Amino acid sequence: MRRHAEDLLWADNLNEGRQVLRFIKAVTSERTDARDFFKRLRRRLGLLGKEGFDLFGYNELFAPRIKWEVLKDVVENLREIATTYEDAYNELSETIEREESFEQIARQMSAVAGKQVEAEKKRLQESQLIAESEKRLYVKVRRIAGEGFD
Repeated sequence: MRRHAEDLLWADNLNEGRQVLRFIKAVTSERTDARDFFKRLRRRLGLLGKEGFDLFGYNELFAPRIKWEVLKDVVENLREIATTYEDAYNELSETIEREESFEQIARQMSAVAGKQVEAEKKRLQESQLIAESEKRLYVKVRRIAGEGFD
């Protein structure tokens, strides 16, 4: 019967649940071996539907009392989980910063590479001019030397 009353309360049939609880109260009121059950039932009926109390007569405003050791374990587990999330977040933000700095480095490298290509082009052009002037000098010397031996 008690289970049936709880099912009715869960299903939001407060009137029917209250009637079943009253029936159980009437049955257990005369019994001495069900005195504790009778007291809990009377309290539940008195608090049923009252503001600030849930369906089972517990105060909704207060957390249940738990032992300090259990609370400490819960806090340590939450701290470990939070540390894991914090490490993942920090790693992600560092990766994003590295990607931004990578893009900066890539831009700088492309600018530096452009300067290097220009310098290499200029060096090769100068080298070509020197090679051509040496060739012209060789040809002139050859002509001059050839003219003197005729």
